[in-house]
Amino acid sequence: MIKSDNIEDILKYYSQNGEDKRHERHQLEFALMKRVFKAYLSEKPLKILELGAGSGHYTEFLAEMGHEILALEPTKVLIEFNEKKIREKKFEDRVRWLQADARNLSMEIKNEKFDVVLNMGPFYHLEQKQDRVSVMKQSLQALRSEGLHFGIFLSKVGYTSSVLSRQPESVMQD
Repeated sequence: MIKSDNIEDILKYYSQNGEDKRHERHQLEFALMKRVFKAYLSEKPLKILELGAGSGHYTEFLAEMGHEILALEPTKVLIEFNEKKIREKKFEDRVRWLQADARNLSMEIKNEKFDVVLNMGPFYHLEQKQDRVSVMKQSLQALRSEGLHFGIFLSKVGYTSSVLSRQPESVMQD
């Protein structure tokens, strides 16, 4: 039997842990990605698939740049939060939200093709190799030829840094 990562753990975590404030905790990542997006995605409006949109900060930034985004997010509370934020910014004509698991893209996006695929969230959580491989294959199938794929994962250094930023007293103890 092939083991698969448990989506329920992910949904529970992101429904309760203030993901809407993630950009405040990870300012360097957000600043660096904004620079990358400006460098590679600024020529014309693009059709973008964002997997694991989370707090919606990349979604909002890309909508401000004029791009059309299909943002997949498995956590209902984050979709509701983000839909409200996108309406307030008047970007609802540029952003569609879809509650979905990135491991099942073929069912969700059918034969749509995208100029860009952002795979910024799923690899933080998918521990099983077959899940990561599946998401990557499906991401590339959704990409137009000569499109761009952005992926990110959490390294051990990144994880340690994140934990320490939330619990600095753990390294300050005598």
